[in-house]
Amino acid sequence: PLAVAPPPPPPPPPAAPKPKGVIGNLFKKAAASKVPTVDELCAGGGDQAELCKTIAWALRAPVDVAAAAQRAAAATSSDDLDGPSSLALEILQVLGEARNATLGAGGAGGSLTRGEVADCTERVGRAMLLERIEGAAAVLDDEVRFAESALGLCRFVNNAGVVATELGVAADIGEVLYEGAVPRRKLERIYTSALTLAAPELLSQMGM
Repeated sequence: PLAVAPPPPPPPPPAAPKPKGVIGNLFKKAAASKVPTVDELCAGGGDQAELCKTIAWALRAPVDVAAAAQRAAAATSSDDLDGPSSLALEILQVLGEARNATLGAGGAGGSLTRGEVADCTERVGRAMLLERIEGAAAVLDDEVRFAESALGLCRFVNNAGVVATELGVAADIGEVLYEGAVPRRKLERIYTSALTLAAPELLSQMGM
C-alpha cells in the first residue's frame, strides 16, 4: 500500500509581545511641544482634576512603590513595616480607591470613562517626565544634586507603571515621551551619568 505522508508540523506560536513600558526610553524624544504643567492639570475641582491630584501624589512618592510593597508583603506583622513600606501600602490603597471611584467596581458605574482615566494618567506622566528630566538637566554638572535627581527620575519611571496598573489602564496608555527642549546630546549625558549614579535595576525598568 502507498504510504501516506504525515501532515506538516504546525507553525510555531508567535512570540509573546514584549511588555510596553508606560514611560518611553529617554532617547525616544518627541518633538518639543507645550505640555500642561502638573499644577494646570490638577487645577479645579472636577473628577479629572481630582484624579490628576492623586496620580501626581503617587508619582512624587519618595519610595519605589513596588519594591517597598514587596517588603511589606514579606513582613510578619505591622510592627515590622518601615516608613517606606507603610507609604507604599497607603499609595496602593488610595490608587485602588481611585480606580473604584472612577471606573466603578468591576469596571462599570464610575465617574469617568476608561479613556478619561488613561488620558489623565498619560497627561500627568508626560508633565512629570518633562519636569524630572529638565530638573536633572539643570543640575547635571553638580554631582551631588544630580545623583539625587537621577534617582528621583528612576523612581518616578518605576512608579508610573505601578500607577497605571493600579488604576486599571496600563494597556490603554500610549508611550509617554519627553517633549521638552533639552537637546539630545544633553539627554545622552543624563543617561550616561545616571548609569553611573543610579541603581542599574531601576534603569532597566526604563528600557535603558
